[in-house]
Amino acid sequence: MLPDFRTDARARECLELGISLFNSGRYFEAHEAFEQIWLIAEADLRVLFQGLVQACAGLLKHERKESAPAITLLAKALAKLDVVPRACWSGMDVGLLADDLRRVLAALDPGSGMTGLSGHPGMAATPSIRRLQDL
Repeated sequence: MLPDFRTDARARECLELGISLFNSGRYFEAHEAFEQIWLIAEADLRVLFQGLVQACAGLLKHERKESAPAITLLAKALAKLDVVPRACWSGMDVGLLADDLRRVLAALDPGSGMTGLSGHPGMAATPSIRRLQDL
């Protein structure tokens, strides 16, 4: 099943909620919202939402100062987000999100000395999901 966010109210609600929670830094809750879509999606859309779920988990691990699992999860998320065709981005600018996640991943290098906007050591910037256009 491929959720159509224009006609499937539940899928659209999960998408909007996930984006809002992610952009508020509530990664655990965003993970839960995106997971609802991931569980019903297929093909490239499934890869996209699995990448978003992993990004949320990686950022949560990073906030908890669990660097090794954060690095692993963020790398897995990027591997998925980087291969999803633009046509499957569901109105999100996945390219900019991936750039944000790359900066976080680079900042996890202990020698970088970066402190991010969110106040977590190593967080280069607070990642956010931006819109390409309205769905």
